Amino acid sequence: MKTTLPPLKIIIEVAAILSLLASLVIVIAELSANERATRSATASDVALSPSSWYTEVGLSGSGGEIFRKGMIDPESLTENNRANFIYLLHGGMLLYQNAFVLGQEGTLDSSLQIVTLGTLSAIID
Repeated sequence: MKTTLPPLKIIIEVAAILSLLASLVIVIAELSANERATRSATASDVALSPSSWYTEVGLSGSGGEIFRKGMIDPESLTENNRANFIYLLHGGMLLYQNAFVLGQEGTLDSSLQIVTLGTLSAIID
């Protein structure tokens, strides 16, 4: 019995090592797939967030008017409308700040970051 025990032990150890390596390969493959899914969801969120903001401002009659007047001449707004303009402007800026940060850290594809931030330049100009 002593002669069969060491070869059996080696076979079991090799099988355990192979199982461990196979598990690591599977975990790495799943992490890669999760990373792609996370990047895709992030890109989708970055693209939809400004769209939602524009839609809400545009569909709100007073919000759109306040935003337009505020961009042209903020001093012409009443105190309450000036506060609303600041809220609208700050909400939009947070969306672009998020796109910028995600692009800088590499989560957001650089071409999507350029397009998203390019719309901000168009608004300002």
